[in-house]
Amino acid sequence: MNLNWKQRLLSSQVEFFRDDQKIGELKEGFFKKEGEGFFNELKIEFTKSDLFSQNTDIIDTDASETIGKVKFNGWRNEAEIRLGERTLQWKYLNFLGTKWQILENDQSIVEYKSSWFSGEIEATSNEEALILAGFFVHSNFVKILVVIAVVMIVVLSN
Repeated sequence: MNLNWKQRLLSSQVEFFRDDQKIGELKEGFFKKEGEGFFNELKIEFTKSDLFSQNTDIIDTDASETIGKVKFNGWRNEAEIRLGERTLQWKYLNFLGTKWQILENDQSIVEYKSSWFSGEIEATSNEEALILAGFFVHSNFVKILVVIAVVMIVVLSN
């Protein structure tokens, strides 16, 4: 499955497209502990226990049940995604963070590419929650990098 995504400058919303038709979106605030999205018919919410938590629940909002978890490893820019009984790895493919992937048993099942505010997704799995979770993880790491950059600017300007 080949998809495209777009995000406007300074927007907290990412939109997902297949053949130029919008099929999903992901919204999250910069200093919020949750995000929400939909992909085709699936509506999910990502909820952390607190703003700086390394763990996030993935909740199917229609069924009101937790369907998975994300465990961040901020020191290595990696994450573990659990959906049902499956455990998958999320990692960047390059230093700039413009390519990332989700692996299951060391096999890539979703690959993401970005160029500024748009990009492509190639997935061998059509699992909507997994595709949204992969983008949610990337978005969280980007927020961390922004905070680090701002702190460095403030510190170095004094």
